Amino acid sequence: MGAGLTRSHTRCASTSSTVPADDHQTERDHDRPVLLDHPNGHKITLFLEETGLPYTLHPINIGKGEQFAEDFLKIAPNNRIPAIVDHDTADGQPLSLFESGAILLYLAEKTGQFIPKDLRGRQEALQWLFWQMGGLGPMAGQNHHFNRFAPRRSPTPSSATWTKPRACTGY
Repeated sequence: MGAGLTRSHTRCASTSSTVPADDHQTERDHDRPVLLDHPNGHKITLFLEETGLPYTLHPINIGKGEQFAEDFLKIAPNNRIPAIVDHDTADGQPLSLFESGAILLYLAEKTGQFIPKDLRGRQEALQWLFWQMGGLGPMAGQNHHFNRFAPRRSPTPSSATWTKPRACTGY
């Protein structure tokens, strides 16, 4: 359900928004899904764009609970996006992947792009990938959630939730 490595072989899940279309959409745009501004989904599409791999997005509407559908859970048992199914594998068997870090590493190894082959360069790239997956990404996500979507602010937010993203990003 989503974007793929090849037009007919691989699919990746993204998410469609339940947020109303903005005023800038034209009549023609109403048939297109509005994609939720979700960094984890964008990481995969950015990689696919940068490598020139063709893909098609198949939106998963998390507002309607589509991430719990049986077909999607076969791809992503953790019921989260992004997820891909690569049907164009060396052994000819479909390969399902979930979690953006795992998908990015797989795509980098498959394409030979964005991951150095030498020991030191590879380890440096992996350190930054894992730092983003376990540090900046989750902290920025929490900051975004609590500042933009939480119904009310907690009277005593943890200092990590509010200060770590600013320390990492400068915002």
